Amino acid sequence: MINLRALSVLSVREGFFLAFVVVLAVSSFMSLYSAYNFLPATALFEAAFAALALSCLHRFRSNPFFISSLILCVGYILLSMVVFVGWGEHGGFRDFFVIYKVFYYLVLLTVMLGSRAFGRISVDLMLKFLIFVFLLKYGLVHILNIEYVAGSIRPGVFHENNFELMFLLLTLVVRNEAFGFVNYKLVGLVFVVFLLSGSRSGALMFVVYAIFMPVPARYFYAKWLFVLISFVGGAILFYSRLKGAELDTIDRVVFMMFFLEETQTFGLKEWLFGQEIITPVSNYVANALSFYEELFSSAYDGLAFSVVFHSFILRTVFDHGFLGLFVVLVVVFKLIRSSGFSTKISVCVVLMLIANGLSVSSLNSVFCAVGLMLFVSFDWGRNSVRSDCCEAL
Repeated sequence: MINLRALSVLSVREGFFLAFVVVLAVSSFMSLYSAYNFLPATALFEAAFAALALSCLHRFRSNPFFISSLILCVGYILLSMVVFVGWGEHGGFRDFFVIYKVFYYLVLLTVMLGSRAFGRISVDLMLKFLIFVFLLKYGLVHILNIEYVAGSIRPGVFHENNFELMFLLLTLVVRNEAFGFVNYKLVGLVFVVFLLSGSRSGALMFVVYAIFMPVPARYFYAKWLFVLISFVGGAILFYSRLKGAELDTIDRVVFMMFFLEETQTFGLKEWLFGQEIITPVSNYVANALSFYEELFSSAYDGLAFSVVFHSFILRTVFDHGFLGLFVVLVVVFKLIRSSGFSTKISVCVVLMLIANGLSVSSLNSVFCAVGLMLFVSFDWGRNSVRSDCCEAL
């Protein structure tokens, strides 16, 4: 149950972001039959995230590792921008931003580290509100057989659920850690949301959290029974999405095959550091994936970049190499760990990002970034009682 009296203790930042989420959630019902959201939710989340980061700039916690990370990310973006402007032959600024957005998000998250912008009450209120809205909207979409994408009942509140579910799950993780115990009712309700979503990457993310979820020792067997139930639920969802088709017809498998086709000429340098700045995919791959033309370059007709592979993992390796992917994941781990969360939860979140990144944008999505924002800006001292009474299993 949401305690409205708790609103009186919220800070300005907490009140702003909670009100922002409420407005966007309500607006999703204004376009129930036609679109995920009546408002441009993704763009508004981008603006809100940037505004919150800028408001926390004066609280930046200096640390040699994070200062180095900040310099590395900003330097990498600026150097790439100079090369792109001076010698780039393909794409526009929008294409550049999409390819380097993950490093932009890392900059904002690093700036917010230690800002203590969110306490446990605001996170708890936001999670409960999100669960209510997601269950209501997802349930209505199924009951009314609404198709935002032709031939598929895939509900969404802010955007496609592959993206927004990461925000919901990360909020759940922060809430449970903030209170020092797992709220099983909330976990169960979130599990129902994931089943209603029809998202395969979402199901995989949830199983990852179920495995790492800290519970008291007396609930050891109950926990692993729940992991099994989550896995079975995800498997049923996976096979129901196949609709009798072969595995090699799954779009993500197709993207992987085209990625392997595109990288067959890669040498050690390309695998480590990625392609040259803003390198488009071949005409062969672009033509084969022309069905996803909304992901093509807005600057040049018929030109496509790594975003057509959908998967964050594939996109990052293609553009920045395995070294770039490694740096991103290490920085995220260090950010979460340095925010006071346990090593186990930090590893859990990184694995959740990888699980989501096997299919969609992961940290290249603002919904993932704002979820991580709750970690790096969490205040363990304000209206929070941290407890270590739960033995992590």
